[in-house]
Amino acid sequence: MDKMSKGLAQVELMNGEFGMNAVENVRRKYPELAPFVVEFGFADVYARPGLDLKQREIATIATLTTLGDAGHQLEFHLRTGLHVGLTETEITEVLVNCIPQIGVPRVMNAFQVWEKVLEERRAAAAAGSA
Repeated sequence: MDKMSKGLAQVELMNGEFGMNAVENVRRKYPELAPFVVEFGFADVYARPGLDLKQREIATIATLTTLGDAGHQLEFHLRTGLHVGLTETEITEVLVNCIPQIGVPRVMNAFQVWEKVLEERRAAAAAGSA
């Protein structure tokens, strides 16, 4: 299996249809960037043994929160965290755990992204039950 196929399989495993749509969007808008995201990020890094997907997402969510200016990527990985089995409480605690190291402003920014993800998730659930 080539690296692109391996990376796409990992995206699908971690994100399902949402992830595949996001990758297609990157491929369409930024074709030069797609191989780095899919082949390096997902085939070379996320597919490695040693950590399970929940552990990888905890690390990624904390890192993106620390950066403070990666809202789109944080939103993607918050959704990924939920998709791989992290609970809302676990994700909230990951964000809270960042406060002593990086401060309230960056964590507050992350909570604003988290709130958006939760609102969309609840709206989708309500629409599905209607």
